[in-house]
Amino acid sequence: MRRVSERPDSGQLVVVLDNCVLNDILVRNPSGHLSEGIRVAVARQQMAVWTLPYLIYETVAGGEANRSAARTKLAFLQAVSGGHMLKYSWDLLSWEAVHGFFPSGEDRFLPRDKETEIYDASLAACDRGGIVFNPVDGSERPFRDLVYEQKRAGQRDWLERIDVTREAIIQAFEAAQRNGDVDSHDARSLPERDGEVDFCALGGCIRNMPSVVFAGWVAVQTEQYGNRRTVTEEDLSLFPYTGSAAGYRLAKIVRNYETGYKGANNDSFDVEYCIAASQADMLVTSDADLKKTCALMPHKSFGVGGVEDLEDLLVLAASSRRLKQKT
Repeated sequence: MRRVSERPDSGQLVVVLDNCVLNDILVRNPSGHLSEGIRVAVARQQMAVWTLPYLIYETVAGGEANRSAARTKLAFLQAVSGGHMLKYSWDLLSWEAVHGFFPSGEDRFLPRDKETEIYDASLAACDRGGIVFNPVDGSERPFRDLVYEQKRAGQRDWLERIDVTREAIIQAFEAAQRNGDVDSHDARSLPERDGEVDFCALGGCIRNMPSVVFAGWVAVQTEQYGNRRTVTEEDLSLFPYTGSAAGYRLAKIVRNYETGYKGANNDSFDVEYCIAASQADMLVTSDADLKKTCALMPHKSFGVGGVEDLEDLLVLAASSRRLKQKT
């Protein structure tokens, strides 16, 4: 898929941080060189950090035991990504479905006053020990419970869709095997299904899915948000957010087959990070499972790296060299 993002500056590298790597940067990095390096690169306009509301919510939900750490994370994110908080994934996916192309420029970000409101409310919740108030009856409730309810709701939605999608994937894979389009070797038992599936070949089949086939999966995703137009392989570059959502879903199902594990509540937020990174250069994460899932995503439009990759990029920034994508 060709690059479709419109960045503030052609020399800037755009990154999205997930909750795991944020901990590495600010909690597990006592020297502070990573956070300072990011601040400097952003100030020099060599790097842009895009964030998303779900990262803010996870930060507050995980800050009950250490309010100071949660406040530090929120202050850091607000400082390095101010003005670059992406809209909720529903809005990004709906935009693509309704308009037939991706939102760019300011259309993909929340208004600055809404972004400030999210930070202010989150900091206030941290000060109250993670407690939020119901504006209707004034009752108190742990913010962590609200976030995990949202994750569980996302997981329920996933489980409702997974069996139909899994069956469609296997039918397509078996057809490709019959046609000789994939190699068959090292077969293993398939959980909850008679017969055998070669997971290595299945993963390769998904990762290297022809664009004309992937366009069909993207079309199914856009239909859920109101699109009634045909999506062809030539249109894929117009749907980076939807493509990431569809690609993650396909890749995660392959991982579920391989592990025999249908996923955890956190999976519903992992897809949010992949959607957020759709027009960025790199998703930076320390989550090994998320990295494995991303490696299987077909037509992925962004790179995936860890702390070491981030450090390499900061070295390039410090030397004033043009930042290059690391994968």
